[in-house]
Amino acid sequence: MAFNCQQEYKIPASVQLAQSMLESGYGYSTLAKKTNNCFGIKAFSNWKGDVYRVNQQDAYRKYDCLYDSYRDHAEFMVYHYKSMVGKPWQYWIANCKGYAGHSDYWKMLGDIIVTHKLYKFDTI
Repeated sequence: MAFNCQQEYKIPASVQLAQSMLESGYGYSTLAKKTNNCFGIKAFSNWKGDVYRVNQQDAYRKYDCLYDSYRDHAEFMVYHYKSMVGKPWQYWIANCKGYAGHSDYWKMLGDIIVTHKLYKFDTI
C-alpha cells in the first residue's frame, strides 16, 4: 500500500509506514481496528465519508479498507507538505514541522524508520 502511494503521490513509503506504525500502535489501536484509519485522521465538516465518533468533539474518518486509509493519508500529506513531495525520507524527517502536536514527532518517525529499516521500501 505504501509503495503504491509512493509511486502515485511521491511520498516515501518509509514515511507512510512509520506514521502508520506510530499513529496506530503498530496496527493495534482501537481506531485502526474499528475504522481502518491507520493515521488518526480526524473527520471535520468537509469530510464526505463515514465517521467514527469517539465522543461529541472527536470524530475520525472511517475507511472501507486499509488502502483507502493510505491513499487518503497520501493526499493529506501532498496537500499539507507540498514542498516535501518527491524528497527522500531523510529530508522529510529533517524539515517537516507540525503534525500530531508532539515536538519530537518527526524524530520519532526517523527512529522508527531506522530501527525497522523501512527505508528499504523506498527503493523496491
